[in-house]
Amino acid sequence: MGGMQVLQWGVSYPDFMDSLVALVPLARTPAWTVTVLEATRKAIMLDPAWKGGDYAEPPEQGIRLWRDILNFLAARSPEVSRDQFPNQLDILPFLQAQETALIKAFADAGLPPGVLGLVYGTPAEISSYLIPHPVIRKVTFTGSIAVGKQLAALAGQHMKRVTMELGGHAPVIVCEDADIALAVKAAGAAKFRNAGQVCISPTRFLVHRSIVGDFAEALADHAKALRVGDGLAEGTQMGPLANPRRIDAMTTFTEDAVQKGAKLLTGGQRIGNAGYFWQPTILADVPKEAKVFNDEPFGPVAAIQPFDTLEQAIAESNRLLMGLAGYAFTKSLKYSDLLARKLEVGMLWMNMPAMPSAEMPFGGVKDSGYGSEGGPEALEAYLNSRAVMIQNA
Repeated sequence: MGGMQVLQWGVSYPDFMDSLVALVPLARTPAWTVTVLEATRKAIMLDPAWKGGDYAEPPEQGIRLWRDILNFLAARSPEVSRDQFPNQLDILPFLQAQETALIKAFADAGLPPGVLGLVYGTPAEISSYLIPHPVIRKVTFTGSIAVGKQLAALAGQHMKRVTMELGGHAPVIVCEDADIALAVKAAGAAKFRNAGQVCISPTRFLVHRSIVGDFAEALADHAKALRVGDGLAEGTQMGPLANPRRIDAMTTFTEDAVQKGAKLLTGGQRIGNAGYFWQPTILADVPKEAKVFNDEPFGPVAAIQPFDTLEQAIAESNRLLMGLAGYAFTKSLKYSDLLARKLEVGMLWMNMPAMPSAEMPFGGVKDSGYGSEGGPEALEAYLNSRAVMIQNA
């Protein structure tokens, strides 16, 4: 295939690439377990190779890829050779230098040749070749809903198992009894983490009408106080957007909301002409017809809308086809129970920031995908349950 190249570690590679990652089998031996731990340590230490993308923290796609790799390695059995395991294909579009450095950490830590590979080229050409290939038995995708549906359909034609972690548009419900300071601190930190370029980033802020003014003012003050700049600089709290397309998108989301009647409390402009920096932006009184309340902004824009009853807030949260993550703030156990039962999301954090962990499932419902990237559930898609019955004479 002329448009596809395979990267062998030790050979020079481009810093930026449209790519996918093909993970081939690995048997879990003590030596290789040490390799995984060493690679993880290298990633967490944030060495210069990792931080080359001007992020103040590990980029979200890199964290997702790291989790996918460890899920796959954890599913391997030490009693069976790696050649007997079905291969996995893990596809992440627009892989950039940070994620490439993450994969390289495994190679630097001593992962044997042939266990982990990186393929880059035209994504559609690569996926149309590799997904149907008989050596591939499992496909994991992190990316947009539209592309995820295409890949899931292609995998379905060949009966390949799929884990899909797709787009989100996380609601934040702030009830009338909520601790406003806690809600601003927790949701504000989650909103502007990685400049809002996070799949579980809170975006639709639904706040009870009796406190919406106080909440909006406090969230705007939080946004104004953030230090935006070079992610490698001391004191930076929010770094840049990933590319110029995100600048154009933030402009469109902001202008559309204001044209439809929203109030711009702070932000709404690009910062300078060097790099892709955008002001932390807070929009109040945003109508549900606004683009930002229907399409995932994937950037540092928070949209606030008041509600009168919790049932209204839940209905608005569930209105969209996306259901990855949600947040809520309330002191009422009655409200908490209703939210836990009625919100159509795969993950819900109440009175706290998002805290994914290895022990908990990580995944969405509805158009946000299926399968899990966390908890014991994450391993199920990599394993085959078989029934073996023997009767001795």
